[in-house]
Amino acid sequence: MPATLDCPRCRTRLPAQAAFCPHCGADVTGIAHLPPPPPAARRASGGISGRRIVLFLFALIVLLFGTLSVLLYALHKPAVLPPPPRDPNRPMFSR
Repeated sequence: MPATLDCPRCRTRLPAQAAFCPHCGADVTGIAHLPPPPPAARRASGGISGRRIVLFLFALIVLLFGTLSVLLYALHKPAVLPPPPRDPNRPMFSR
């Protein structure tokens, strides 16, 4: 039997003879004292989690839309018009 066990509610490391978790108050008397699973069994999929894939795809879409919007703006931005010609008969500054 291991000398410690984990609380099922808060995952705090507890001594094997503990009846309650001092951190969250959970009853740990009926918990089987099993050794931790081997490292290979902890992650059965062995790959990247679904949450990371969704986050990566979201970031990729945002990056692509941002790049596309900058390119479209650069290609279709309005031309800068020169100022209208000045009338030589009109004074430059008025009082």
